[in-house]
Amino acid sequence: MKEWSGNHFKQELLRYKSPKDQDPPMICVECGEPVSSSYTLYTNGYIKLTDCPRCHCIADKYIEVDNVVLFIDILLLKPQAYKHLVFNADFVSGLGSMEVSANNYMEEERERDRSKRIKRIRILSILFEIYLSWAYQEKNFNTNQYYNSHSIYHNLLVKNVMVQYFYFGLKCALEDFLTHRLVNWFVFNYFGWSPKINISPISKPHKAEKKHVSSKGHKVAKDQKRKQIGSQELKEKAYLSTVISLTIIISSGTKLFPILMLIWPYDDLAITNIIVAIANFNLIESLRIVTGLRIRQTVFIFSVLTLVRFIATRLVLATLISQGDLVDCKLLLTNEVFQIRESILNGIHWVQMYL
Repeated sequence: MKEWSGNHFKQELLRYKSPKDQDPPMICVECGEPVSSSYTLYTNGYIKLTDCPRCHCIADKYIEVDNVVLFIDILLLKPQAYKHLVFNADFVSGLGSMEVSANNYMEEERERDRSKRIKRIRILSILFEIYLSWAYQEKNFNTNQYYNSHSIYHNLLVKNVMVQYFYFGLKCALEDFLTHRLVNWFVFNYFGWSPKINISPISKPHKAEKKHVSSKGHKVAKDQKRKQIGSQELKEKAYLSTVISLTIIISSGTKLFPILMLIWPYDDLAITNIIVAIANFNLIESLRIVTGLRIRQTVFIFSVLTLVRFIATRLVLATLISQGDLVDCKLLLTNEVFQIRESILNGIHWVQMYL
């Protein structure tokens, strides 16, 4: 077990969970075994990283790793980096307030703050997605891809700017909502993901107190214990739900790289398509890393998610653009299906040409 000392490293450790009163769970990034803390701070100022009781490796080596190295490892899809970021990193104190200790927060406040931070990141991600989706469709529109007047985006891009922003914002918000809801449902309900974590252990009464408990008191104690178990299950479900949401957000970060087109404009839309494909692969692989599901299961989740998002967003946009007219709505949706078919055939032709 390695040893470190120094004020700088101590301040860095304040970004992570304290070993005292540690309600939020932590895991070993190597084997996934729950651990009580990631480090031990001695009175003489020495710090030791915790060894995993199962695999006997350092439970979380990324506590001493610089953020740049962590970012690179996330891009390389290293399992230990993903597990560190979604399970062990502290999103309450944040990067800008390292002096705030985890002991200053109650468990409920920590979970609320963690959830609020994730929601803020989701909103920021949606705003970037609106710009990228809008710019991508305008680029296609300018290259006469949507010359057909019955195309959804042709009818959308001829409207004024505020209406366009509303439609693209609605589309991106709906896609984000469906992504988080469907992935959570498939992971928890369909595949039954339930990892072993340490969170809010139920306190047991002392042996001396058991002798003085009456039958009525025993019944009350049973009811209280049942409520505690139910509350614990809800806390675990809420915590794991934020883990899945954070995994989706991190894996979707690759899609924001086309923002660099503001600096280095690209004329070839194939580059954007490649980046989107890489982001989709990141989502599949990151879900496999964090949940431990098989690759075919995460591919199944992504396939169903893509289909549902396509149907839902196109249906909503077609309904709003046609103002509820069934004939126009059907015409818009039919044309959209034909365009998707042509895109798939063009993609296959492009792959065959370069292989």
